[in-house]
Amino acid sequence: MGWMRGRHVCVMAKNHPLTALDPVTPKELRGTPLILIGRRRPTRVMLDEIFRKAGVPQKVKIETHSNSSACAYAAHDLGVATISSFFANLHRHLPIEIRSFSPHLTQDFGVATAAGVPLSIAAQAMIDCLKRQVAASQQP
Repeated sequence: MGWMRGRHVCVMAKNHPLTALDPVTPKELRGTPLILIGRRRPTRVMLDEIFRKAGVPQKVKIETHSNSSACAYAAHDLGVATISSFFANLHRHLPIEIRSFSPHLTQDFGVATAAGVPLSIAAQAMIDCLKRQVAASQQP
């Protein structure tokens, strides 16, 4: 069941020059060291295509499979991370700024359950709790 949608954002150190922009486009990221999620992930494939269509070569400095590490690298001013707002918002305690990315790219999240099998009371309570926690983490 899908119940959360994240939009792609740019995560950068608080003192980064691109904090003056919102949204940030591939053209503004030209020449900027990028922190990207692994190249075989579906959203990375879509992101690569967006840069290709914009005619902007990516300057990949760090490639990681962890959104948490992408945010930490950005906080240390090692580059600009492009990840889902769903994950970026979980790391607002770090010294980062989050800016919209254009063009619009989204990612849906949810919990997989077995079709035709009713959830136990404990499973439903866990899903409800998870939904509340995620919703709270996404508030400004």
